[in-house]
Amino acid sequence: MRSDLLLKLTQTHIENQDGPWENVSLTGPHDLILIRLCQARRNQQDFSAITAAALDFDPRIFSMALKHLEKQGYLEGVAYTYQEDNPYPSEVDLSKAHVTPAGEAYEKKLG
Repeated sequence: MRSDLLLKLTQTHIENQDGPWENVSLTGPHDLILIRLCQARRNQQDFSAITAAALDFDPRIFSMALKHLEKQGYLEGVAYTYQEDNPYPSEVDLSKAHVTPAGEAYEKKLG
């Protein structure tokens, strides 16, 4: 995770330790991606603006974070395109992706 992003998330957590923030834990880039996906859904926007470049993530980190969200049951419908001899996706398509009810509940816990 980028150190400047971790610093921003940690600072937000430190400044807001009361109320709903007291049980928040910071775990990685997947949390930021889930927050952005939920914000887009609430604003009735598609997920096309949520990309590795837009979040300033390495594409490998972005795809691993999306896979983690899927493995946890928080996200469904992500399409991955692979190239030969490369374990990381060359492209990620979020056009048919959606946040699950479990993902929405987890995002609310994040604050």
